[in-house]
Amino acid sequence: MVGPIKILNGKGAVEQLVSELRHGLELAESLDNVDDRVACLRGFTDTEQQRLAELPDDPDLASVAQDIKDRVFQLIDVEASISRIEERLGQGASDAVDLTLQQTLDVVERLRQISQAAPNDERISSLATNVCEGLESFVTTLLAGSEAEDNTTADSPSLADMELALSVIETILVCPGAARQSMYRPLRRQFIDVACQAAWKRVDRLSDMGLDRATRKEYLHEALTIWTLTPDLAENAGSPRLSQLPSEIQGVIQRLLLKQVISNGADNDLPGLQDKVLLTKEFVDDYLSMVPAISLPDAHETIGLHVVGTLVRRLESAIREVASSEEIESCFGIITTLRTLEGVDETRLERVSWSLARARWRIRAWRTVLFLRRASLASALVLVAAIAALGAYIGIAALIEYLYEFTLPLAP
Repeated sequence: MVGPIKILNGKGAVEQLVSELRHGLELAESLDNVDDRVACLRGFTDTEQQRLAELPDDPDLASVAQDIKDRVFQLIDVEASISRIEERLGQGASDAVDLTLQQTLDVVERLRQISQAAPNDERISSLATNVCEGLESFVTTLLAGSEAEDNTTADSPSLADMELALSVIETILVCPGAARQSMYRPLRRQFIDVACQAAWKRVDRLSDMGLDRATRKEYLHEALTIWTLTPDLAENAGSPRLSQLPSEIQGVIQRLLLKQVISNGADNDLPGLQDKVLLTKEFVDDYLSMVPAISLPDAHETIGLHVVGTLVRRLESAIREVASSEEIESCFGIITTLRTLEGVDETRLERVSWSLARARWRIRAWRTVLFLRRASLASALVLVAAIAALGAYIGIAALIEYLYEFTLPLAP
């Protein structure tokens, strides 16, 4: 006797299998490791293979089955990538493997890519932790060398080293695996402290008058560039001065001008005064205008009130003592340079110009007097010589007449 034939309800069975497959895919994705996900998906597919063969073709069923195959293929590729990275890092090898910094950063980028396909994988997290520890050691060594007590070189660490260190620190933050804040925050604080020291080393070099103009300008540019590398100054607990660097630089420039121009000057020293005016122009035009986040009008007003005012007073004193055309021209050049400075009192410069004009006429009058004096002296000498010659002639004539009774004519 033939038993009854079991007839499957096609549509209901398909929908049930589609639901089970999607649920199985979600369960597999909840696992942490790639190996577990692949094993789960493969086992689930093998279990449902017979039901897939018995059911009729359906677009939804074909789609979810293809999703499972694609996911298995993707996870197999991730597993192969992890194995290649482990081999590249020398895990399991007896000798350590040395990678360049760029190769290490490439490994981090590859780990980031595969972690998107397999988040929370233990092998990826372990690899990322090992790489981050190496990067942490690199940054610590790079920054610790610049913090040495005997390291007083102005350009150490170099700007390139600081940019590299900051780039590596930011790479550690985005490295896959466990949260990297425990590494990132100490490194970030260390970087900010070193940045503060490096910036102020360069600002201090502005007071070195032995450096040329271009070198001092380069040091200031590097100091401001370092300041821009650390925009998140809320972390700057150990280096509070870094957040105030622009205003501090303004104060340094003003103090340097007060020291170099006001305290280091002498009256009636026109060459020295010309140097002080050019130094003031250098600091105001080249340096002060480079500093961001400060009020230039206020800074110019302060410098004009103290520094430029002192220069004008010394120029007025020097003009009263000028005694040559060369000194007049030097004073005129100083006035021309002062007119280009911000914060100068134009009315006072006009008075100085009038004083210079009066000094020019005074020198011309004195030259005329000297000329007349020299001319009158020459005329007096000629007259004395003529009188002396005439007297000698008369004396000789009288002597001859007395001795020889011969009369010389006293006139033609």
